[in-house]
Amino acid sequence: MLSLLFCDCKDTILSVDRYFDNWFDETYLDDDDAKRIVSEVDKCEVISPYNIISPVLGSISYTLLSGGCKALLMLKYMDDVKIDFSYLGGDCYQLLADIAKEKDICIYSSEPVPLLRLTDLKELYLVNQSRVITDNAECFDAYLEFAHKNEI
Repeated sequence: MLSLLFCDCKDTILSVDRYFDNWFDETYLDDDDAKRIVSEVDKCEVISPYNIISPVLGSISYTLLSGGCKALLMLKYMDDVKIDFSYLGGDCYQLLADIAKEKDICIYSSEPVPLLRLTDLKELYLVNQSRVITDNAECFDAYLEFAHKNEI
């Protein structure tokens, strides 16, 4: 299940690029799910970790993947990573939902997140309120409550 924590995000990974480049196990890119993430987000083909074919850049290393691609790969293959939702672009949302169907993950955000509208997810666990929601209005109301309490 996908969980969402509204917070100021000060405890999240500040640099997805740096964290990924230093801690990601490149052998994960041998997995078909990783290849799908790289293909759908960055429009690249993974031949090997150091030979990813980009339509724009030619042959690149995994360290040159986009921040959204790196964030999804970290959520998929690493446990307990704290990813700020702002690293994920629209091309990442459904892949995020697909990962959450396979394992419990939590994303962090300081803004409202319309994931139930933008994916095929039917529910989302709001950590701040310790409850499952089933529509975006509930998510927005929870964000407003968080923002009011924290004077955002």
